[in-house]
Amino acid sequence: MTTARCPHRKLEERDGAKFCAGCDAQIYLPRRRPVPKEAAIRRYEEGESLASLAQSFAVSETTLRRRFTEWDIPLRAPAEASRLHRPLSTWND
Repeated sequence: MTTARCPHRKLEERDGAKFCAGCDAQIYLPRRRPVPKEAAIRRYEEGESLASLAQSFAVSETTLRRRFTEWDIPLRAPAEASRLHRPLSTWND
């Protein structure tokens, strides 16, 4: 039995482990890190950035963006995000 990423993509489970049905290679799938849904959504809607949230939940921005998409949370456009985090300035400064 080998341990690899298999191109067959036909998984079967035996004794709590995943194996390829085509070549019997043991497949290791990445584990999903938990993200507290309600807290993440609330903080994002209050204006916190994806980068800040991702860092506080110890996940990547990509992971958090993917979760928000799964949860049907609309993501801010880049212009809106930068406007939220840009300090206000005046002509008198």
